[in-house]
Amino acid sequence: MLLSVIESAAFENAVLVAILLNTASLAMDHHNMSDDLESGLEVANYIFSAVRGFVRVCPLTGLALTLALTPPALSRLVITSPRRASYSQTTPASVL
Repeated sequence: MLLSVIESAAFENAVLVAILLNTASLAMDHHNMSDDLESGLEVANYIFSAVRGFVRVCPLTGLALTLALTPPALSRLVITSPRRASYSQTTPASVL
């Protein structure tokens, strides 16, 4: 379920908006700015850092939950043995 949320267009758009807002808040930083603006930008930086961490952890968590909760998890892995073929049979003639 989490993996489907992460792969959705709405999630990608929310991440894009967060990146744009973070860029705007970083661009507002300047010399001799007021203490209120400086503390507000510092709080915004903490918030955007938390969002960035959330975005990085979500795909890993979603993938882990999907693999762990799908019974049996290893049934989707296909293990095949390589065919015994000569080099010319497995490589296109243009490469040789």
